[in-house]
Amino acid sequence: MKKITICCFTILLIFLTFTASAQKRKLDKANQEFEDYNYAVAIQLYLEVLDKKAISEAKIKLSESYRKIDNMGEAE
Repeated sequence: MKKITICCFTILLIFLTFTASAQKRKLDKANQEFEDYNYAVAIQLYLEVLDKKAISEAKIKLSESYRKIDNMGEAE
């Protein structure tokens, strides 16, 4: 029973680490698209990141991306 518990905990830890790493890569990609003035692509990536976790940097850049494409309703 103890081995099963340790195994389940290890699998959960690996899964959480992988998920956090994937979100970080997606945020980095979104930031790169933002810097390259690809605001439409950046918006989609920021929305995907924010769907998983509330990150203030992503919220700010998402709002700024909407502002840059003159979508003030969403920027607000």
